[in-house]
Amino acid sequence: MYASVISSFFGAFGIALVDLTPWLDGLAIIIVLFTIYSLYIRRGFFYIPFYIGSIGGLMIIINIFFITSNRYMLYIGNVFMIISAIWNARI
Repeated sequence: MYASVISSFFGAFGIALVDLTPWLDGLAIIIVLFTIYSLYIRRGFFYIPFYIGSIGGLMIIINIFFITSNRYMLYIGNVFMIISAIWNARI
């Protein structure tokens, strides 16, 4: 799902996605790790949104590298990341 969105975004600017596809997984990993780190800075290891975000990020990373045929794990990981971000914003 995210590849089609990103290819549409880059296609609007005339950039071919074929050359950029290997870099998108690395970019996704960097963004996920930055999000988890920002949750850790907030209150440390004993912060519930940190655990939820870590589980969601781990699900996303595992799906990108190991389980590429099943996208449900990616969707659930994204939902966990969104829940942790909303919870972090409310506290």
